[in-house]
Amino acid sequence: MSRSFSRRRAWAVSGALACLAGCGGSPPRKDIDLGPQALLPWQAVRGIEHYGREDLGLALAGDAEICLPFGAVGAHVVRLAHEGREADLCALECGSPEEAFGAFAALRAAKGIGRSVPAGAAATLHDGVIRAWKGRYVVTVRNVAGMGDDDLIRAAGTALAPLTEPSRLPPLVRALPRRNLMAGSELAFVYRRTLALAWDSGGEDILRLGDHGVDAPAAEGALAQYMFDRCDGSLCVIAYKDRDRASAVEKDFVERMRKGAALYRRTERFHEMQREDGATALACRRGAYLVLVPPTRVPAAMKAVAGELLRALPEDRG
Repeated sequence: MSRSFSRRRAWAVSGALACLAGCGGSPPRKDIDLGPQALLPWQAVRGIEHYGREDLGLALAGDAEICLPFGAVGAHVVRLAHEGREADLCALECGSPEEAFGAFAALRAAKGIGRSVPAGAAATLHDGVIRAWKGRYVVTVRNVAGMGDDDLIRAAGTALAPLTEPSRLPPLVRALPRRNLMAGSELAFVYRRTLALAWDSGGEDILRLGDHGVDAPAAEGALAQYMFDRCDGSLCVIAYKDRDRASAVEKDFVERMRKGAALYRRTERFHEMQREDGATALACRRGAYLVLVPPTRVPAAMKAVAGELLRALPEDRG
């Protein structure tokens, strides 16, 4: 597919700006290589197509809306072939490893978590599609004809292997306790639009925060699920710009949850809202950090998770 000169120039300019932003005092970042020798034994059926940010809808189709808020810079797309087998590979570049993880996690939630496979820093395989993250890149490989799971895993791993940039998780995702964490359930979000996408990708808006809770300057956060003896609990942590906004959202959440609660308890750290069926919602705050747990049947276990998270959070805000 041909690309206009203006699109190619926009891609070149955006790449140069990304380098200028990331190279001050540190080694140059290594870009992904999809050249003739990089993905052997697979060969490109046609030339590599380059897409700038403004053209990502062409490269990612329905996935563009999910990825754009996560600092997407551009993408490389190539059709691979070997011995009659074919696959499409798309390498999405984001502005930072943290943003790339956000895009990867949102795609994983929206398209199906699947099973974890060894490629890059993290990868999942679902319905003949592998999505893998490493450094600033998210690589997607889709089976077109005859590509088995091992082929897809190998192609994604080969494309990402040369990258040397650290695969850093967003700070709030890093702070999530790992014990009992449901593998692949982590989501990251920043600002209003990506938080909305996280809810859409993860399913029902179980917290019902509404615009007041999510349309906040500099709001960012993480969402994850935990498993305990076949019962599960979800947890959301949001970092607001200041403690006043965090306090207002906490108050609103508690008031709404109390309306359907049979029992309300206020302890030194937690608000606890228990329904008739025993499911309990939790809320706790430290400065501008707000931790919310939608109704769960394992409140004691989720209180332990929330407490551990509060202790692990980065330097307090607000």
